[in-house]
Amino acid sequence: MSKCLLVLIPFVLLSLSSFSQGDSLDNAPPRYRGWKPQNQASLFIADFNQRMRVSHNPLNSGKGLGLEVGFNPAYFFNRRLLLGVFGGIAMRDVFYNTKFSSSYRNDFNQSFNSTGFQGNDSLVANKFASIINDGSFHDQELYYGIIFRLPYAWAPVVKLYTGDLNWVYKTDNHLRVTPSSETRNDNDYYNISHHIQWGAEIFLFWGYTKIGDYGKLPFAKKKPLLFSTRVLPLSFFIERINSARSEYSFDTGEMSVVVPQSRILGDSFIQKYKSNYYFGFRLLYGTF
Repeated sequence: MSKCLLVLIPFVLLSLSSFSQGDSLDNAPPRYRGWKPQNQASLFIADFNQRMRVSHNPLNSGKGLGLEVGFNPAYFFNRRLLLGVFGGIAMRDVFYNTKFSSSYRNDFNQSFNSTGFQGNDSLVANKFASIINDGSFHDQELYYGIIFRLPYAWAPVVKLYTGDLNWVYKTDNHLRVTPSSETRNDNDYYNISHHIQWGAEIFLFWGYTKIGDYGKLPFAKKKPLLFSTRVLPLSFFIERINSARSEYSFDTGEMSVVVPQSRILGDSFIQKYKSNYYFGFRLLYGTF
């Protein structure tokens, strides 16, 4: 059903944008100066953003910088219409202390079982059990999706996306190369992977806008190819995270170990924490 909706959305938006909107941007003189409310869309999509996740279950994380880039082909049909694709990365929130909730740590400790593990698998699994209780993991997201906005003054920007969420831990207390070795690795990188089933974002405030011109581009000679620089748009986002098939991985660049969650944790724990909703705000600067 969700795939059908994603296919139908572009056709609905293009149909709505075809209705008369009075004085279109193609006919009206462009407004290049001043920071004003503007309906102008951009051909290229790019922004820096500050994430402020306010949900803290089970990990108090999700704050940090992000970067998004994309393309809006609907610009060639209507300069006020935003209907494009984008991809983004939400970087590690290294300036914040993070911790798991006490209930999550208790459930993890009761469910954890490394029986039958040998060698590096045992070493890595037991290290994860230790750092989940005492370490500081941080979020890192890679995601992609569609962004759209109807060509009307009242219409908000909306994003729909999917991707991957990783809980990342890096330490200077390096793991031994092998269980019996005294030689330690140079760069320990621990990662717990999750899947973003879906994410949705809606802009609460459009921000302050200034119109510019891609005039020097070779395909922008016949008429101005405009873009909009936006400052301080504020958005609300919500994500559904699926952890049912999470993996615990360890990588030094020389040695890599991947342990499926189902090998070290019981089914009751996996079922309890397999799905979570995360939500928060983003403050942006960019063009879209």
